[in-house]
Amino acid sequence: MTCVLALETATAACSAAIWLDGSVFEEYRIVPRRHNDEILGMVDRVTAAAGVTQRQLDGVAVGVGPGSFTGLRIGVGVAQGIAFAMDIPTMPISTLRAIAARAYREYQLHYVLALLDARRDEVYWGAYEDTVALTRESASRSVDVVLPSLGEWSACGPGCELGVFSQSVRERLVSVKADLFPTAWDVATLGASALANGETLAPHEIEPIYLSGRAGWKTLSRQQRSDG
Repeated sequence: MTCVLALETATAACSAAIWLDGSVFEEYRIVPRRHNDEILGMVDRVTAAAGVTQRQLDGVAVGVGPGSFTGLRIGVGVAQGIAFAMDIPTMPISTLRAIAARAYREYQLHYVLALLDARRDEVYWGAYEDTVALTRESASRSVDVVLPSLGEWSACGPGCELGVFSQSVRERLVSVKADLFPTAWDVATLGASALANGETLAPHEIEPIYLSGRAGWKTLSRQQRSDG
């Protein structure tokens, strides 16, 4: 039996899920600024629904960003706490990749432009074929988003509402799904695959990842060093 707990708290949506030998048990809710109040109860309820205990977990997958600074710290902190207590590995999952995975799972969309609000008139974005990144995940003005040459694209994620795309991007978008938030269901599925492939980290190694339009990916520790 393989059992993975997954957490996703990077956006206004908060969710927890258990992946148990291919079956997924999830609780998902839109709860802006209430993740800290909700996530532990969600963990208890999904483990109970799956009929397992935390001692039966083989790993913890967590959405590590980009996304809300506070939300990411909550999710990673809970994932670390459980993984330390159970002496199991963690699997960091890109929030943008989780959006692409949900778009494929629910709508069979193969080419997905995943978008989140990055504040300061910017978006976090990445272009995916199924769950494979075709571009570097970036933060930029929406007008500076670019797409690979192949495919017809769907823009997915709450960052779509902020999108003022270039004409070349608009011409290639066939659908827009702004209400497609990342979910623990897809973090669980991606995490189970990462666990099977040995793509894991020790609990102390996992960090939230923040994205800057000027500097690219930054972990919290790198950001603190550069700010100090």
